[in-house]
Amino acid sequence: MVDLTAGYRWGSFDASVFVHNLTDQRYVVNAFGLSGPNGAEIGSIGDPRTYGVRGRMTF
Repeated sequence: MVDLTAGYRWGSFDASVFVHNLTDQRYVVNAFGLSGPNGAEIGSIGDPRTYGVRGRMTF
């Protein structure tokens, strides 16, 4: 999985752009199996590609 962040600082102001899961890969966050004759696996799929902009000002 690939995450990217790029940012810039102007005095007391910070700005950045980000992308999480750049390749939009499907992945399992956690999983476990249930025992028995009809055992199953239960798990959670991770977050899809997300992107955004962040801004912050310090005083």
